[in-house]
Amino acid sequence: MEDVKPRVLRWLEELKLASEKVENPKADLHLLVEFPRETGQKLDFIFPREEDLLLIGCAIPIPEEHQALMEKLKPREREVIIWDFRYSFSFMPVGFNLYHPEGILKRFTVSTGIYADGLTKDAFVRALTEIHKTKILGIWLMERRFGYTPPTGADKTPSTDMYV
Repeated sequence: MEDVKPRVLRWLEELKLASEKVENPKADLHLLVEFPRETGQKLDFIFPREEDLLLIGCAIPIPEEHQALMEKLKPREREVIIWDFRYSFSFMPVGFNLYHPEGILKRFTVSTGIYADGLTKDAFVRALTEIHKTKILGIWLMERRFGYTPPTGADKTPSTDMYV
C-alpha cells in the first residue's frame, strides 16, 4: 500500500484539490480533501492500517431547518422520505448509511473503497464523482420535499450551502 499513497497525493496535486492531514490512530493516512475544487465541501480519504484499501467518503448533516420540518410530519410520511433515500441511493455505485432516530433524518454518509490492485487514476476520479453525485442526490431529495432555500451569500452560491 506504500506505493499507493504517493500516487494518490500526486493525483490530488494534478487535480488541484486541496487536502489536509487528520490525526487518526486507525489509519496510515487520513486526509480531508476539498471536492469539488473551491467549494468548501470535504471528502475523507482514509488508508486503513494493515489494509490495501483507500476509503473515500463523506457525512452530510441534515440542516436543522429540514429536521424541524420533518419532525412536523406524521410517522408514515417520515418513513416515505427514508425509503425514498434508500431506494434512490441503492442505484448508486457507492455505499450509504442513514442516521434517522425516530424517523427524523439527522445525517447520511456515502462511501466507497478502492483496493490497491484496482486503483488507477480513472477509478479514483470516478469514485470522487460518484460520491459527489450521491451526496447531491440526497440534498436534492431533501430540497424537493422541504423546498429550496435561496443562498444568502454575496456570491449567490447554490442552495447546497445549507449542507456544506
